[in-house]
Amino acid sequence: MFCFYTLPWYCKGFVVAYDEFRCFLLRKDVSEVLLPGTVLETTFSAFGLQAMVAVLLMATSVCLIEADRVQTNAFCSEMLLRLSLYLLLIRSMRTGLVSAEHVCFSLQFCSCYLFFCYFHATSKNGSLLLGHSDVKLTNLECMFLLPVVYSHLLQDCLHVSPYALVLVFSCEVSGCVYTCATHLLAWFECVIDTLYVRLAEA
Repeated sequence: MFCFYTLPWYCKGFVVAYDEFRCFLLRKDVSEVLLPGTVLETTFSAFGLQAMVAVLLMATSVCLIEADRVQTNAFCSEMLLRLSLYLLLIRSMRTGLVSAEHVCFSLQFCSCYLFFCYFHATSKNGSLLLGHSDVKLTNLECMFLLPVVYSHLLQDCLHVSPYALVLVFSCEVSGCVYTCATHLLAWFECVIDTLYVRLAEA
């Protein structure tokens, strides 16, 4: 499974350092802060950009002949499930279950983690995705650009949040949730398959 990677500390450090830099500039210029009503809409747009890039990176490998089809399909399924979990997090912000600050702070690390998984997986297995050298380069860029997009959605600062330490590990927490969801789906599939075989034999 590709969910057992951990995001390196230099990536986490970059996200926190950029947040501090943004907050320093924000004290001088408050014109960049979005109104609360547009935060949700802009978060959906930022997630749409992230999802579009992630899907485009795997699209050719899904449609064309690939040397390692089983691993490629497993990787694509895991990345799509991970994106689904991030979308569920944004939906929870819409219902008010999770605050916009916590969602956007978490997505900074989660978006970096998503593309780190791409980078790490294609580095270990060159036949995983077509054009893996271009995919790796794109992932390196996205690892540091997309968290910046989420950073500018809020006026609050990550490093002054009382939950900052928890939010730094939100990407690993999402990996654990994703792993549980994967095993639950596999168990459900096994139960359905067993019931189907028994009904067919009866």
